[in-house]
Amino acid sequence: MLARELVASGKLGRIYHYRGTYLQDWPVDPSTPLYWRFQKEKSGSGALGDILSHSLDLGRFVLGSEVTEVAGALETFVKRRPLPEDPKRKGG
Repeated sequence: MLARELVASGKLGRIYHYRGTYLQDWPVDPSTPLYWRFQKEKSGSGALGDILSHSLDLGRFVLGSEVTEVAGALETFVKRRPLPEDPKRKGG
């Protein structure tokens, strides 16, 4: 709210650019199983729709304007993961 108020008040001057990032460390562990979140065919829009949508929404809210351009860089750092354990198989 403070950022939105500062932008709206003009105290920060004209805003030309908003940069949003998604920073989490748990996905970089190669022993983290191949959960549904890492599989586009199961997660729908994948990480972009799941996380980027929130970053864009935050930018729109803070700046009080619509997004006119988007640029990004994507990389899959962990190319292979173990499959998750099937909880139905445990104990039997």
